[in-house]
Amino acid sequence: MTSTYCAECEDVFPVSEFAWADTRERISDYYAHYQKQASGLQLFLASRGGMFTMSGIMFLFGLSMTLVLDIVLGLVAGVAGAIVALVFHVMVIGPMILRQVLGTNDPRQLE
Repeated sequence: MTSTYCAECEDVFPVSEFAWADTRERISDYYAHYQKQASGLQLFLASRGGMFTMSGIMFLFGLSMTLVLDIVLGLVAGVAGAIVALVFHVMVIGPMILRQVLGTNDPRQLE
C-alpha cells in the first residue's frame, strides 16, 4: 500500500505521512518491518507488478489461441484469461502469500 485516506480532511496522502496513534510508529515503517519477512519472489507475486505480469501472460496465451481459433475467439480467450488471472491473484495468490509470510491472511490481526 502506498497511500491511504484521511478521514478528517477526506483526502488521500502517502502512507509515510501517517503514524499509529498509540505507538507513533509511521505506517510505512510498520509495513516495511513485515515486508522484510518475505522473499523476493513472494514480494513480486504479491505486488501489482506480479499481478499484471500474470494477467499479461494469460492474455498473451489466450491471444495465441488465434493461431488455432479465429481472431475473435482468440481475443475473447485473451481477455478472459487476463480477467481470470486478476481474480486468481486477488482471491488466491495474495491471501496465500500473506498467510505464508505473516501467518494470517487478515492484516488486521497483526500486532
